[in-house]
Amino acid sequence: MCQVTSTFVATSDADDSTPRDHPVVQASATDVGQAKRSLARNVLIYTAARLVLVAVLVAVLLGVATLVGVAIPLIIALAIAVIIQLPLSHLLLAGLRSRLTADMEVVGARRREEKEHLRAQLRGEDTSP
Repeated sequence: MCQVTSTFVATSDADDSTPRDHPVVQASATDVGQAKRSLARNVLIYTAARLVLVAVLVAVLLGVATLVGVAIPLIIALAIAVIIQLPLSHLLLAGLRSRLTADMEVVGARRREEKEHLRAQLRGEDTSP
């Protein structure tokens, strides 16, 4: 696996003049390929987990409403569940979200590196290793 260091580098794009801080990532081609596969898997798992959380919250809301004897329309229960799951998913899915962020950083670092290499070639600089 690759390591993300705590050093930050300010970069800016030609179409965006605002500098952004990105951690320096040392990644090989195999790390990037693995990170892409892991990223796709983690996005699917994270999305599914959030949808399951919404479904569980809807069931709980409808169950409590039935026990109390109040009729809540499904759309209202769904809206309430979506709002409640936002902070809950932040707390409950923190580990998955951090893995997702790490994978996104590896892939993003590689893209920034390739972009800079291409810009150097367009400027006519020698970029051969």
